[in-house]
Amino acid sequence: MVPEVAFRRTYAVKCGSDAGTGVVVDFSEARFLISENHVFSQYENVKTLEVLTESGWQRVPHTLLVRGASIESHDDYIVFEIGN
Repeated sequence: MVPEVAFRRTYAVKCGSDAGTGVVVDFSEARFLISENHVFSQYENVKTLEVLTESGWQRVPHTLLVRGASIESHDDYIVFEIGN
């Protein structure tokens, strides 16, 4: 069973014209956003990460940590450290 708190940590995310979902995880005094790599296919050109809040889309300060994209192993993830 997925704890209810997990749903409060799931956000709509956007990069350029692509949108999807991401999950925020706090670990060792750092905050990370994990999403699907294909949502960030435009990242190399726009370098933005936006999160949908009650007041609309907000740019989030971030550092790209790792991205996985492999058809053979079905990898499709991207990890950012956010709020830095």
